Amino acid sequence: GKPWFVRSARPADRALLDHFDCAAPGIAWQLEVQRFINETLWQWATDPFAARNDPRLLLLFQRKPRELVGVVAHERVSLGVDGAPVAATRLQVLAVTRSWQGRMFATGERASDVLMAAGLEDVGRRVPPRDARVLAIVHEDNIRSARLCERHGLTLELERLDQWPRLRRLITP
Repeated sequence: GKPWFVRSARPADRALLDHFDCAAPGIAWQLEVQRFINETLWQWATDPFAARNDPRLLLLFQRKPRELVGVVAHERVSLGVDGAPVAATRLQVLAVTRSWQGRMFATGERASDVLMAAGLEDVGRRVPPRDARVLAIVHEDNIRSARLCERHGLTLELERLDQWPRLRRLITP
């Protein structure tokens, strides 16, 4: 079998999120992502009022020794395309722990690619379908995440929003 597994988060996993470490000290946009995971992600994933958006929170673990490698979360959104609403998916967060950043599993796959593929595979299994359009929001300084998105088909960049000029909105074509 594979040296990793992915599963939906369970209530007992909340403590893992509280201590999730993915940010380099002093890098504001990384600290913002880590703070979201530590303080908000569990509520985001389990909020009964958000159920209509089908929020999903998945965890990637190394099998032996068992270790949390990363988290990916996504939800249904509606995008306006040519004035018409289109069912889509927003990647709410995708993060790899600092100890796994840049690392590969023994089989040669990058941890980040395994995590992104698992998230996109989960998106593809949602009913009703919402995998035709997948959107990720990436800070312009986050070159590694932008490349990860491009490797997995999020190659189109939408116009930047005035309120978030440093955030890139990457989407599948």
